[in-house]
Amino acid sequence: MLSSTAKVANSISRSVSLQTLDTTGLTTARQIPEWEAHTSRHLMEVRCSSANCSPLLAVQRNGVSGPVAVAEMKVSAHVVERSSVEVMRDPRDVALVIMLLEGEGMFGQGGRWVAAQPGDIVALTSDLPFILTYPRLMRQLVLCLPQAEFALLCGRRLAGPEYLSGSELGEGAFHWLARRGLESLSEEGGPGGDDVRELGLGMVAEIFTQVPAKRTERLTASFLGAQAWIADHLSDPALSPPRVARALGISVRHLNRIFAQQATTVRRTVAERRLQLARHMLQDPARACLSIGEIAFLVGFSDQSLFSRQFHRKFGVPPSTVRHGRYGADHSACARR
Repeated sequence: MLSSTAKVANSISRSVSLQTLDTTGLTTARQIPEWEAHTSRHLMEVRCSSANCSPLLAVQRNGVSGPVAVAEMKVSAHVVERSSVEVMRDPRDVALVIMLLEGEGMFGQGGRWVAAQPGDIVALTSDLPFILTYPRLMRQLVLCLPQAEFALLCGRRLAGPEYLSGSELGEGAFHWLARRGLESLSEEGGPGGDDVRELGLGMVAEIFTQVPAKRTERLTASFLGAQAWIADHLSDPALSPPRVARALGISVRHLNRIFAQQATTVRRTVAERRLQLARHMLQDPARACLSIGEIAFLVGFSDQSLFSRQFHRKFGVPPSTVRHGRYGADHSACARR
C-alpha cells in the first residue's frame, strides 16, 4: 500500500506547466480584469482592487503539477477578496498556503486577522470568504492544493486560517521551501515531480501535520538538534546563541524559547556541557599528559582562571583535585609534549 506522501507524489508526476501574466504593459482599465481572470484560471476566483485607484502593477508566474498549483506574485499595493459570491460561484475546495517574501500583509478569514511579515506563512481555505490586504509592493509564493491532498499529507483538513511566524519555522527552513517553489517556476523547468518534497510539500506536511496547539512537539526535535550542534562545537570559544540559531536556521528569540520550555538556557547548556567534558578529560588516562590549561582551551575556555572558578562552582572541587585524585603520582611522571 502506498504511503500518503507517495500517493501525492504519484499524483504530481507530470512536469510543471508555466504561465505568466505581466500587467505593466496593459492599459489601466485592463490591468485588474486581466489579473482577476488569470488568478481565477490558475488558483481560484477572487476580486481585486488597487490602492487609491492607482495602476495595478503585477507579475504573476504560475505552474501546475498534477493537482498542485504554484504561483509567484509580485504586485503593487492592492486588496484581494473572495466573498461568499465567489465561494458559491467557484466551489473549489483547496488549501491556500501563502509565503510572504517581501512587503507586508493583513489576512482575514472567519473573523480572525493576522499580520504577516517576510518569512511568515499563512494558510487559508477556499470554502470560506477571506480578505488579503497589501499596503505596499509585495512578493509572495503561493501553494494551492486540494483539501483532499492536504488531508493526505497532513492527516487533517485545513479548517480555517492558520499562521506560522518566520521565527517558529526558522529562516533556513523558510528559505529552503521558498527556493524549491521558485525553482519549480523557473524557465529551466524546475524540479521533477517524482519526489513530493521537490515542490516543498514535504515541508508543508511537516508544518501543518499537527494543529497549532500541538506544534510544541516539534520544539523537542529542535532542542535535540541544538544540543547535538552544541556538542560538536564546544571547543569553539565563540560558541554563542546567535551561532547556534544561525546553524539551525532559526532566530535567537525562537532558540531561547525552545530552551526555556526545557527549563534551561543556551548559555547554561554550553557551560555545563563544557564543564562535564572537561571533567571527563581530566579523568581520562589517554589525556593524562595534557595540562589543566590545555584541557580548558580544548573545551572552549580562553581563560584558565575563569575555567577553574566555574569548575569549582559546578563540582565543589578545583580541577587539580579531580586530576590528582584520578592519577595521583602517576600524573607528575607523565612526559610533557
